[in-house]
Amino acid sequence: IALIAFVASFPIRKYMALNGTYITVGEEKITQVEFDYNYAVAKVGYLDTYGSYLSMFGMDTATIDNQNYDGTMTFREYFEQLAVQNIASTKALKAAAEAENFVYDTTLDYEMFISEMSAQAATAGMPLKEYITDMYGPLATQDRLEDIIKETLYTGAYYEKKANSLVATDDEIVAYYDANKGTYDSVDYRMVTIKAELPTTNPDGSKPVDAEGKEIAYVPTEEEKATAMAAAKVKAEEALKTVATDGEVFTNALQSSINSKVSSWLFEEGRKAGDTYMAEDTVNSTYIVVAFEKRYRDDVSSADMRIIMSSQTDSQTILKEWESGAKTEDSFVELLAKYDETGAASFGGLYEGIGSSVLPEGASDWVRDSARKAGDTYAVNAEDGTNYVFYYVAAGDPAWKNSINNTLLNQKMNDYMEEITAAYTVKEGRGKLGYLHLDEKIAETETAQ
Repeated sequence: IALIAFVASFPIRKYMALNGTYITVGEEKITQVEFDYNYAVAKVGYLDTYGSYLSMFGMDTATIDNQNYDGTMTFREYFEQLAVQNIASTKALKAAAEAENFVYDTTLDYEMFISEMSAQAATAGMPLKEYITDMYGPLATQDRLEDIIKETLYTGAYYEKKANSLVATDDEIVAYYDANKGTYDSVDYRMVTIKAELPTTNPDGSKPVDAEGKEIAYVPTEEEKATAMAAAKVKAEEALKTVATDGEVFTNALQSSINSKVSSWLFEEGRKAGDTYMAEDTVNSTYIVVAFEKRYRDDVSSADMRIIMSSQTDSQTILKEWESGAKTEDSFVELLAKYDETGAASFGGLYEGIGSSVLPEGASDWVRDSARKAGDTYAVNAEDGTNYVFYYVAAGDPAWKNSINNTLLNQKMNDYMEEITAAYTVKEGRGKLGYLHLDEKIAETETAQ
């Protein structure tokens, strides 16, 4: 009798999983399918951003859910929290969009989403049905996810519309710049680095070895470090006399890109050409000597460009293929699908508002050339192994202006999202969310200790 009752409960449990309330967010009843989808989106997004970094430190990302995120929660609990935040944002945006009678046809976006997912499934060597289950949970199917996906596409379109309506005015941008000039100004300066000559062998000249007789790095004593730094300081003081003429030249440098030992000094108000400064870096056993030349706001236009990035094909080879064809913007976009390895083909490889400082050597000077015009191309192989081909589309606002506009827009949108999601608190149903019980978990741990 018990066995019959257990087996009979299967369809009931499946029905409840598909249609019952897993959690409630605000007044919205969320099924397990929808929660699992948002959990997967949160997890994949996190791993896309930090996965390689975590792997460098020996973390097995395949089993990340049950590993510790911080001192209080596991990654599972963290992803649960992100999933609820995603759901709250989606539901709040949907309500706001419908209140404004916002209309958006998601048909093409949905078709593209499924097409990309099918391509990912093929790359993984899996049928689409199996891939969806593997990605979004055991209850997920294409039919069950369709409305959920279309809802996120609809609310995403509304979010973009709302963001476009909140773009900062020129007055707001200038006011923000005036209050934060140090962040957006550039400096030209010269620099000399004096490295202390620390001993690498024992005092008697022998190589240090471990207990097994294997050669190891020599660790200087504090006295030896002090002696080496004193000698380096003498050289640094001499360099102060010539750094303004002989130091390595650095131009158009933002404060965030300069060694913190000298960056604040270089950006001090009242700094004048020819001023010199010496900083001690005890951690790296180094003295840094700099000479200030000038500080300014870089008003050179940014650029809108289409970019092909490949690690497999030489940039000149790609450029020559384009030059042998129609030599149009459309033909450049066609090559993206063939050579680009970043997925940029989905948006035509168009990057807007690019500042010269983020470009590889050579391309920076090329894009800043005042003669630059639409249709110009440039190819370069960067030192990191990435091969770039650039197609210049148009000039944009200066990089500082774009940066401030993005900062202000993010602030406005964050404030907006906080306002509309305030009422979307979570209540547990069949689903038990670990992160909601952290206080209990911490209390239990403290009691056990």
